[in-house]
Amino acid sequence: MAFPGTLVLSSDSFEFRENEKHNFKIPPQQIRGIQLTSVGHGDKSDPRYLNETIHFTQKTNIGGRITIRADVPTIMTLVKYVAQTRPNSH
Repeated sequence: MAFPGTLVLSSDSFEFRENEKHNFKIPPQQIRGIQLTSVGHGDKSDPRYLNETIHFTQKTNIGGRITIRADVPTIMTLVKYVAQTRPNSH
């Protein structure tokens, strides 16, 4: 299932805005990881877009994960964001 939405990244929250049913906001530390799901979109494969599944440590009102379709620069921003907001492992 796909929802057109907006990701809002801040230092203290990771937010998805689409409509009242699917909106959620969590601390970025609740992001367990990001996994490449597929490249392109069905038969209309477009390598500029990646489908990434973001896994959470706790369930949100949409469940324990969300899959987004975004271009490579957006995915790279998300990967950097998750790395920067992770608690220090030292």
